[in-house]
Amino acid sequence: RNLPALERGGKSCGSEGVQERTGQGSVMGNASSSSEALLARRKPLKRRNSRRKRYDDDDDERLSSSLMPRQYDELVKAIIRPPRAEYTMGRLGPRRFNFCSKTFVRHDLVLVNSRGLALRCSHWQPHVVDRAAEELPCVIFTHGNSSSRLEALNHLPACLGMGMTLFALDFAGSGKSEGKYVSLGWWEKDDLRVVVDHLRGSGTVSSIAVWGRSMGAVTALLYQNDDLKLLGPGESSVDAFVLDSPFADFCQLADELVAKGQQLHQDEAAAQAQTGGATPAARAAGGSSSSSSSSGGDNKKSAST
Repeated sequence: RNLPALERGGKSCGSEGVQERTGQGSVMGNASSSSEALLARRKPLKRRNSRRKRYDDDDDERLSSSLMPRQYDELVKAIIRPPRAEYTMGRLGPRRFNFCSKTFVRHDLVLVNSRGLALRCSHWQPHVVDRAAEELPCVIFTHGNSSSRLEALNHLPACLGMGMTLFALDFAGSGKSEGKYVSLGWWEKDDLRVVVDHLRGSGTVSSIAVWGRSMGAVTALLYQNDDLKLLGPGESSVDAFVLDSPFADFCQLADELVAKGQQLHQDEAAAQAQTGGATPAARAAGGSSSSSSSSGGDNKKSAST
């Protein structure tokens, strides 16, 4: 922006223009003086930028003290660290039971995914004496977010009653499996591949179907997409998919979770404003103090109030 100002002082941007504008010294000397003049003119701007930087730093510090610990962490946890489903093994039911005049067993096992995390799994199938064939159709149930393999129990009667076996797992970061975070299908698809490879190599299954709900349904879709890349069009290591309530777009889902978290924060702030910002324990203590003070007379009651 300052070069045109030099041109206005002379005929050109060359040495004559510089000399005519400054009227003293050599070309190099005048160029140096002009540079110093330009730097002097820029110093106030530099100070303004410094003040702006300090403001931005203070603003970031303010955000980190309010938004980051409470809102931001809660929003992140809503996506990658939702409440982990906790349960006891007894809730999976008996290891051996009778159903439709047949005996079935539950085999619990541990598989290790590509990231080295242990996946806790269960496989319900007929007892060897009631097994119609060595290889039977198998349904792999993949659970939703903040859930576990307990979801599979809802589909156990249908699958076993139709002559199929049922396999369920806790995704990494869910249930009793290892891992701290979930990814809403991205890493879970690799967990599913470990299960499919295990079943294909076991010699006990014929066809395989994946029944996924919510996050589990998205996992199945991403798994199939990988199969298209690995095996080519029209090929899949899974014979059928049941997709129950998958989300269509991750960004849309994240926006909805953020909006839900912000609304929750606003509701909490409104509730604190109505109660004067005091916690329930503090309000209870204050109430007890007022009650005890009122028994000492009107003056104590007034002071307590």
